[in-house]
Amino acid sequence: MTTTHKKLSMSGAPRWGVCPGSIRECAKYPEESSGAAAIDGTHTHTTLETSVTKQISPAELVGQTLSDHEGEFVVDKDRAERVQFALDYINSRQIDLGFPELHSEMKVDLVRMYGRDDVGGTADVVLIGDDVVEIIDYKDGMGPVEPESWQLKGYGFCIISMFGGEKFVMKQKTMRLTIIQPKLRAKGHPGISFVDIPMGQFMAQEWDFNRMITATDDPDAPLVAGDHCKYCRHRGPDCTALFDKAMGAAGIAFPNIDVAQQAADKDPTTMSDQQIREILEAAPLIRQMLEGAEKEAMRRFNAGKPIDGLKLVAGRGSRSWAYSDEEMAEKLKRFGLPKDAIWKTSLISPAQAEKVTWKKRDGTEKQLSDKQLKLMASEYIKKSDGALKVVPVSDERPAVSSDVSHLFQNVEVPDFLK
Repeated sequence: MTTTHKKLSMSGAPRWGVCPGSIRECAKYPEESSGAAAIDGTHTHTTLETSVTKQISPAELVGQTLSDHEGEFVVDKDRAERVQFALDYINSRQIDLGFPELHSEMKVDLVRMYGRDDVGGTADVVLIGDDVVEIIDYKDGMGPVEPESWQLKGYGFCIISMFGGEKFVMKQKTMRLTIIQPKLRAKGHPGISFVDIPMGQFMAQEWDFNRMITATDDPDAPLVAGDHCKYCRHRGPDCTALFDKAMGAAGIAFPNIDVAQQAADKDPTTMSDQQIREILEAAPLIRQMLEGAEKEAMRRFNAGKPIDGLKLVAGRGSRSWAYSDEEMAEKLKRFGLPKDAIWKTSLISPAQAEKVTWKKRDGTEKQLSDKQLKLMASEYIKKSDGALKVVPVSDERPAVSSDVSHLFQNVEVPDFLK
């Protein structure tokens, strides 16, 4: 699997579609290196592509070394099982659609439709049947993703452009957008979600998509803050939209008044319900702003560009023994410490068990399989309620009622008390 990012990549559409100015601002920053989760996801996509294109069972790839733009990796059993889950769905859809045209890791663009080569991306799997087009996007993360997103819709418009535009649309009745997320099964989710959109209804959204694209061409394209900011390289103090929205929602005015003093002077007990709600709703944006500012400040210091009024200092650090554990144990015994005071052991937590990895004798990385995680979650873990927390109603967690009136019964007042 190789990757080349277009300026207007489909994976970034949920961000630049809402915040067109982010394209201009993000161009000022170097590409961020991939995190561990992104690298792991890339390796799974490569395994899926290999299985689909070479028609090799994922089980046959276990133990084999594959490579992609993130480097070499050895396919383990758990990765193969996740890929097999995706393949089972793909194979079933091929049967349902009468063995349609199949494309894996398909490079798509809008050159024919819009005459631009800076818009596009790579669709994981595309099935083109007699009257149904299905776009399948594989996700290796644990956060649920909705199939009806501008990323998958963008892939759809690109495919329509590449396959003949209007004539192609006239043949097709339905556009199916599908997300496959095998790891969600450990949380009790099916792992597959999709939406079927009539082709006419789907094409009615093409104008909105075109408008989103052309909006990024404006040199004064606006910046719009929101949930998408966490995926933006420009998040931080230099983003006026994020800063204004966070501070504005918190009721802090600037620049003529000391912002820090205003924040400190706000007494929560004097705030209205509306003010408290707006501040809590703004909290994620404020955290993003602070995290982005810290990251950018560190980048500037590391680049030899110190910021006036700030300085780098060493953290508290940690202490460790100067000798190996065995050597230190012997030295501590000489101090008179008993063995049970020197050596302490405890069982790992459920969260640690879910993430733990170890190496097999052949050197391959190993971790708990989806089946083992599901068994552990259903039978081995007991869960207590966490501390109550106030969050916006948009939060996906169910609300906890604080009304205790149902615990009390109406009591008739005796006549002598009336």
